[in-house]
Amino acid sequence: MLGVVGVFINQWTFFEGLVTADSTTSALILATAPILTGVLAAIFLNEKFTPRMLFGSAIAITGIYFVVTKGGAALHFEPGLLWIVGTMVSFAILIIITRFYHNGIALLSQRFIQCHRFLLYSLPAIFIMDDPVTLGRRLASYGVF
Repeated sequence: MLGVVGVFINQWTFFEGLVTADSTTSALILATAPILTGVLAAIFLNEKFTPRMLFGSAIAITGIYFVVTKGGAALHFEPGLLWIVGTMVSFAILIIITRFYHNGIALLSQRFIQCHRFLLYSLPAIFIMDDPVTLGRRLASYGVF
């Protein structure tokens, strides 16, 4: 689950979103991940989402908005922002799954296993979805190499 949600889906939606989404609005959407994580932790891990956390989250989002937009520029909606929302949701789900299945395993070990599973899951998709030349050009355009 960690490899699929945390790396494969998260990275896929992130790179697809960056192709068409406005970076300012994308940054603001991604900054809401801690709030969604807190809500999901309250639902699935029985943690408390207190009014203080809600107030702090509202202040954080307001601050992020003014920093990212340099004082209040207009936000733009593009279809690519739906991909960015998917990135934010998959990241929040990754955090919840990691905390739920921690079982005393060190986080570095979890990340190592997660990345190797991602590699195993993505290799077939790479060759099914694109021929190697087109894939190399696309990855280069994303700045992967």
